[in-house]
Amino acid sequence: MPYFDLHCHPSMKSFLSNNVSRERPSCWSACNSIVDMLASQSNLTQAHQGKLNIGVAAMITIEQAYSTSFMLQNIVPELSCLDRDMLNRPEGNDGLTYFTEEIRHLQASLHGRSNEARVIKHMGEYNKDGVNLILAIEGAHTIQGAGMTPSASLRALKEKGENRFLYITIVHQTNFITCSHAYSVKMLKGNKQFRPQRFGLQEEGRKLIDVAYDRNSGGHRVFIDLKHMSLVSRKNFYAYRKEKGYENIPIIASHMGLAGMSWNRIDDHIRSAVRDEEYVRVKFDKPKGLENSEWKSEFNPWSVNLYDEEIPLVIASDGLIGLILDRRVLGAKGVAAEYFHPEEFKALGLSLTRDDDGFVEESDFEGEKDGQDTSKPMSRMNAEKDLWHLCNQIVHAVRCGGPKTWEHLCIGSDFDGLISPIKACKNLTEMFVLEQELPKMLPRALQAAAKKFPGFDFKTGNIQDRVEDIMFNNARRFLEKHFQASQPPQV
Repeated sequence: MPYFDLHCHPSMKSFLSNNVSRERPSCWSACNSIVDMLASQSNLTQAHQGKLNIGVAAMITIEQAYSTSFMLQNIVPELSCLDRDMLNRPEGNDGLTYFTEEIRHLQASLHGRSNEARVIKHMGEYNKDGVNLILAIEGAHTIQGAGMTPSASLRALKEKGENRFLYITIVHQTNFITCSHAYSVKMLKGNKQFRPQRFGLQEEGRKLIDVAYDRNSGGHRVFIDLKHMSLVSRKNFYAYRKEKGYENIPIIASHMGLAGMSWNRIDDHIRSAVRDEEYVRVKFDKPKGLENSEWKSEFNPWSVNLYDEEIPLVIASDGLIGLILDRRVLGAKGVAAEYFHPEEFKALGLSLTRDDDGFVEESDFEGEKDGQDTSKPMSRMNAEKDLWHLCNQIVHAVRCGGPKTWEHLCIGSDFDGLISPIKACKNLTEMFVLEQELPKMLPRALQAAAKKFPGFDFKTGNIQDRVEDIMFNNARRFLEKHFQASQPPQV
């Protein structure tokens, strides 16, 4: 069957492989590494071989904060194809230049191979036999030009019409003028630039939402992606949608995990929360997920993930939840401490506690080298464990959002976004493993859920159909409805 991915980076690693544009390898080329997160996961060759029929290609500019990382500057280039100069973004350089250059890099790689892969602007250009790429913007910093705000830049991009974007993530992993972000970079935990420094949704963020949703600008909408917004910013976003009458516009949650708890019960899972200079450092106990005689699962409670109350909001908007294939985010690995802006921590009604010195953080690179037989994906160590965690996420989403949730789930892998991929599906060539193994594992997870939540009707229907919906059909229906040719301006 064909597959869909709501969030991947098919051009990112080849783009970052050389500072000289004419010497860059094409997006069909592989980036080899012994470390899973640094090896190619979604280049165009992998997409084509893996029968990716529709993939949302996220364009992102490396943030300046990464230039100050010893690991990124000295270790990562030695372990991968990534170029030290491309990871060293000079302070003050506008993101729009890099953004435009990456799109050109992708388009140059596609030249003359449109039967195999193409970028489409609407479903009228869809090719059922090849790879159809739809562009998206990850992080509003990516389109901030010299002397231009992100909202002004997005309006110009929409009106120019050269490219069309399915969604925009309005913040990424560092401080930006649109809103506060959720802390999510544990491998660079000593770098304070990755810690939240603002409070909630800012005025520029509201302007960006207005421009994105305005059909009079460019004749179509750009959807807002929840990923990377802090919880306070997301709550502000939901309130702003209601205030402005935007509630019927689909919400995108492009490459998400689930926190496994209510946003009213965060305190129940806090081991310690202490003021660390200008931040609050929080250490969590992981919420428990489904278990049976073979497997146990947990959730990653970081606030970058969706809380229980958010899932029905996405479903009610007719949106999509893309399930990330990062084993850390899915809860299959240890969880590090998270940093909160102190005023946001207070606004969430959370309490400071005593510290717990017994907490041990895990490195992002721990266990990344996989020495198993790569010709048999399900034989790899932890493959079934990771798949069980993915099933735990699916079942939890349905329990929170109701049976209609089955129609709004898809894969948002974040392949090539420097993730630690689940061992059952390490890149786009292995999507078939999910198609084959989920119908076997998901019924076992639903049996465990029936014991844990007696009386709840998950309305599973035909499991094979549910899996095919998640792998492709849900997204195809969404795009047929919401990604058509430009609509006439509203009067």
